[in-house]
Amino acid sequence: GCNLVSQCCNSYEYCVSCCLDPAR
Repeated sequence: GCNLVSQCCNSYEYCVSCCLDPAR
């Protein structure tokens, strides 16, 4: 999974792939 607190939006690509799909 993704740690939304510490590394959600380090980059826009990471943000859309991880923040919007945190189960990944």
